[in-house]
Amino acid sequence: MNSSGPLIHGRRFVPYISRDRIAEKVAELAGRISADYAGERPMLLVVLNGAMPFAVALMQQLTVDVELCCIRYASYVGTSSTGTGKEVIGLPEERLKGRRVIVVEDIVDTGRTIAYLHERLQACGVKDSEVAALTFKRGKYLGTLPIRYIGFEIEDAFVVGFGMDYDEYGRQYPDIYQLEE
Repeated sequence: MNSSGPLIHGRRFVPYISRDRIAEKVAELAGRISADYAGERPMLLVVLNGAMPFAVALMQQLTVDVELCCIRYASYVGTSSTGTGKEVIGLPEERLKGRRVIVVEDIVDTGRTIAYLHERLQACGVKDSEVAALTFKRGKYLGTLPIRYIGFEIEDAFVVGFGMDYDEYGRQYPDIYQLEE
């Protein structure tokens, strides 16, 4: 990696959101979630693989007890969403009934994954569910569900780092980079 940013699959990425800004935003979101769920034990449903760094950072800042569960739902190939997804690791339905659930996402763009998960969670009998997204592309969002906890609203740019990837590369960067145009 050079000083401007990583080169992944022959494409240059440039700095977009620093690790310091990410840490500040995660602390802010953790404070809001801790206040909203005081005295409760919500389940964090982490959408793998991308949301794991965000989920870990968030959990370390929460002041409420949480239960952790992971799901893997794949919908990206290269730099764009396929428009359809596939559940690779499924929901633990028996653990969800009557629970308050916070879906933890690295990025929400079209909202298809969130809509799918919302339907599945409702079918499992959750008490309620909210979404915590590190990044949100409001301009691409086609959904109607409100995203309650948003870290950063970002433009319609392809990003990597802090869990987000380009064909499984780039997740390890502690900063977020956007594709150079």
